[in-house]
Amino acid sequence: MLGYMIWPDSITPDSLLGWRPVPEGRGWSARVGTFDQLQEEGI
Repeated sequence: MLGYMIWPDSITPDSLLGWRPVPEGRGWSARVGTFDQLQEEGI
């Protein structure tokens, strides 16, 4: 909605589509970036 995307390299065995549980178990987090940032990294 705001133009951010989950970075593909954030997908790991302990994550779900790039989302990881927060240590306290009260939410989820993911590394995100704008389309321009992803392009700059060659993704």
